[in-house]
This record gives sequence, structure tokens and C-alpha cells, in this order.
Amino acid sequence: MKELALANIKQKKIIVLTTCIGSLLEMYDFVIYGFFATIIAKQFFPPNNMFISLLATFGIFAIGYFARPLGGLIFGHLSDRLGRKSSLVYSVASMGIPIFIIGLLPTYQTIGDAAPILLLICRIIQGLSVGGEFPGAITFLTEHAPQQSRGYTASWVFFGINLGVVVASFLGAIITALLPNSQLEIWGWRIPFILGGIIALLGYYIRKNIAESPLYVQMKKKHLIMKNPVAETFKTSKLNLIKGFGLISVMAAAIGTIFLFMPTYLTYYLKINFTTALWINAFNVLIFTLLIPFMAILSDKVGRKPVLVIGTLLFIFNSYPLFLLLPSNNHYLVMWALACLGALASFIVGPIASTLAELFATNIRTTGIAIAYNLSFGLFGGLAPLLITALIKRTHNMQSPAIYLSLTAFISLLFMLSLQETKGKSLD
Repeated sequence: MKELALANIKQKKIIVLTTCIGSLLEMYDFVIYGFFATIIAKQFFPPNNMFISLLATFGIFAIGYFARPLGGLIFGHLSDRLGRKSSLVYSVASMGIPIFIIGLLPTYQTIGDAAPILLLICRIIQGLSVGGEFPGAITFLTEHAPQQSRGYTASWVFFGINLGVVVASFLGAIITALLPNSQLEIWGWRIPFILGGIIALLGYYIRKNIAESPLYVQMKKKHLIMKNPVAETFKTSKLNLIKGFGLISVMAAAIGTIFLFMPTYLTYYLKINFTTALWINAFNVLIFTLLIPFMAILSDKVGRKPVLVIGTLLFIFNSYPLFLLLPSNNHYLVMWALACLGALASFIVGPIASTLAELFATNIRTTGIAIAYNLSFGLFGGLAPLLITALIKRTHNMQSPAIYLSLTAFISLLFMLSLQETKGKSLD
């Protein structure tokens, strides 16, 4: 019995590790693109207007997010029909290949307009695969998790995602510190993308050897698998789809603004050294990541809804004051302000994975999460850099990101207040 218990513990650790690798790669890829946006703009677009090139770069970034809902439908259908494992294996493979290819793409100076077109194709493929990765990972982890610690177990999805941001931040900072700008723009920016392809290969190998979700196996034995999970989701869970969409909006806006757009905001608008900006962002993400499991544990104790509501209220009332500190010449003050914003985000991110899983039945779980998550993230997260860039240009208000965050948090709060507590709910 002792050997069996140890084997089960080992298997669960492998399951968590497997999920984290895919989640790490998901955000690593998108964050690396955001971090090197100013360099990518120079490499893949005409050099005569930097603002237009940067806007086009973020436009491609947004299109990658808009591909997520379609990817979520594809991989959600695959997960609910053929199994969680199959979906996770295919999603990590289809993420890794285009990441690697981006690291090898010729630039605008070499092949002209074909360069941004090829970049766009890679981003769309990545968006499709990422659209299935997060919902599949949440479903897989929650269906393996003990009921009393489901929030904590599911939060490891975001630990992996944010570890991807940390890895991307530190790697970007190291590369920019070691290489002069000329070498960074010629070939140095390619290194993180090529390494991303290698990480994907490792994730593919590990996922090929994991055990299927026990709830999916049980559902298959009882012949409860739906022929059309998408149609069934819209038929039976419209209200929960709307709630999930609203819950995720503040998280999507926070991640898009505080972590993805922030290096560009610090360097392009506040004129902070690029390497310094990456180190500041890495520190911010590290604080955020370490707080996530604690917020998840808190949600297992007091409930998902109280933690979510408190975090959202804190965003509404504190985003603007904290952004007022960012133009300071004191980098420690900037780090403090961003660390506070990261701490606020952990209130949302900690319990959100388990909350989403608890909204949907087992036979449509991945599809339901995929639709709600990807539509909300595509709108509020993918458009965040583009909208904020345009808003700052039009209003000349450097606190535009804070206004965007506060408004989105208010919208999300309305959905949270209508949410029924899901802590301890049995996953049928």
C-alpha cells in the first residue's frame, strides 16, 4: 500500500510537471514576442515610421489572440471527444513548430512584404494551438485533483504560465545585457524563439507518456461522450459561458497590460533602458507567480468568490494611483508599483482555473472553458497593447493603461457578484 501511495504521488507530480511545461511554453512564446516587439517592428516592417511599424507588430500580436477562439473550439472538441491527453500532445507540438520557425524567418530587408506575411501565418498557428492549451491543461489538472485542494492543484497551470513569463524575462534580460544593440537586432532576438522550439519538443515527449484523466475514462466507459461538444455547450451552458467570459476579462486585461505590454511601456514611453525594463518585469512576474498558489489555497479555504471579488475591487481603486508612480526616475519605486499590481493580479489568477472548471460538466468541460477563456482573452488581453498604444497616442495620457485596467475590472466585478460559490463542488 505504501508503494502504491508513493507511485500515485509520483504520478501526480508528473501530471503537474507535464501541464506546467505546456503552460510555460504558451506564455513564454507570447511574452517573448511582446518583449522584443520594438526589434521585431524594425526587422519585419518598413523602417520609415517606427510608430506604424510598432502598431503593425502589435496588430499581428492581436491577430494571434483572435485565432485562439477557433483553436479552442478545435482542441476543445478533440479533448471532449477523444481525450484530454490527445489534445495536450497535439497542442504543445503545434505551438513549438511555429515558435522555432519564427527564429529562422528572413526579415523585411531580405524578402520584403513576404516577411510580415510569414510572421502573421506563424502567429495564427500559434494562436490556434494556444487556444487549446490552457483549457485542456485546466481540465486535465482539475480532473486529477483532490476535491478539497482543487483550487491549489489547478493553480499550477498559471504557475507554469507565469514561470514562462519569468523565464522569458530573465532570458531576454540576459541576452540584451550580453549583446550590443546591433547584434541583438541582427540575430540575438532569434535565440529565445529557437529555444522555445526545444522546450516544446521536451513537452511533447513527456506528454506522450502521461495517464489519461480518470473522469474522462469513466465518462467513456459510461458512453457519455458527446458527439458535438460545441453545440451541447451552447445548448446547456449559455449562462455559464457568459459568466466565464466576464470572470476572465479582468485577468486578461491585467496580464496583457501589466506583463506583456509593460516592457514596451517602460522603454518606449518612459525611456527606461530596455535591459533594466526586462529585469523589472521579471521581478514583478516572479512576485506575482509566487503569490498565486497562496491565493489558490485561500480560495480552497474561504471560497472562490470572496478572493475574486476582493482582487477585482483592489484593481478598480488602486490601478490609477500605482501607475502614477511609474514615470518616477526611481527604479525601485517603479518595481514597487509593478509588484503591487502583480500582487493584485494574483487574487484573480489564483482561484480562476478551478472556478472555470467547476462551471462546466465533464463532457463539455474543455469546450466550455475554451470558448469563455479564448473569447475574453482575445478581446481584453490580445487587444490590450494595441488599444493602449492607440489610446496614449490620442489622449497623451500616460495613465491610459490604468484606466483600461479599472474599467475592465468594473465589468468583471458585475459578473463576479452574480457567481454562485463553486468551492467543494463535485465534478460530475
